[in-house]
Amino acid sequence: MIKKSMLLNTAKRIYKIMHSMTKFSYLSATIQKACLATLSLKIFTPFKKIKNAHCSTITIMFHDGCIAFFALFISIYLKVGDEFLDYSHAFLLKNLIVFSLISLAIFSWGKIYTTLWRFISVEDLWPLSIAVIIANLLFLPAMHFLSTDESLAKSIPVVNIFVMISLLILPRFFARLIHDQSVLKQKRLQTSFAIPVLLVGDEDPTELFIREVTYTPNLPYNPVGIVTTTEHFEDGRAIHEVPILGNIKNIEQILHTFEDESKRPRQIILTDNSIKKEDLQSLFTNTAMENVIILQMIQHFSLDVLTPEKSD
Repeated sequence: MIKKSMLLNTAKRIYKIMHSMTKFSYLSATIQKACLATLSLKIFTPFKKIKNAHCSTITIMFHDGCIAFFALFISIYLKVGDEFLDYSHAFLLKNLIVFSLISLAIFSWGKIYTTLWRFISVEDLWPLSIAVIIANLLFLPAMHFLSTDESLAKSIPVVNIFVMISLLILPRFFARLIHDQSVLKQKRLQTSFAIPVLLVGDEDPTELFIREVTYTPNLPYNPVGIVTTTEHFEDGRAIHEVPILGNIKNIEQILHTFEDESKRPRQIILTDNSIKKEDLQSLFTNTAMENVIILQMIQHFSLDVLTPEKSD
């Protein structure tokens, strides 16, 4: 009996939601007029600067505006639960549109749209997060002015900050992931022509070298392993999927672990400039009979002046 009543209540709620959605259509004309009137305000003048911009900029702004709209929608539901249906449709839509416009103004002012998604990094998340926080803080007084017979909970902007940041970050990092996978796929196709190298060092220069090799197709190197200069290291660790194989003192045993001749290192690249003299001497001694070349990575960019004669 209890299950039947629960099913009946659920069916009624679903019918109520579906019936309520049909009432949104009559507001379309009003929404369009409200948007045009609001965009004419001075606070939205930054949008005029991008009217002749590339379509991708407009697409990003449209995407972020939709995210702001649905983020507040989700936050309200997470906060009030089933009481969400008690709000009038006009009240909810009014709040969602106002918050979306505020968010778009802040995003435009903060130039959030300028960052290319395929190169998004952790550093780019700070201005994005700050813009979301500012938009929600500005929405607090707007909530007060928009509330007549109904009002939203004051804690909804707090919930919305986390929801909105998550929804904005996910597609950006998904685009970065797709780009990285395409680059890695292209690099794997060139692996057979690349020179297998062993890197000595497990600090920042090693990570930068691996990243540079990965994203620069013209560099004919394939890092197959890392040799650490520290005595204490954990087995099974890796830097960008390049495994740490052991300590520099065991370089001879490490070279013998490569059974496949095509993957056997032909060069050893020193990425750590702080290698001890005794370790460096041991490296030369242990690799003297291994037919490998030892190279030192230069810690600067190699630049050349380009002239019209050289470009021909």
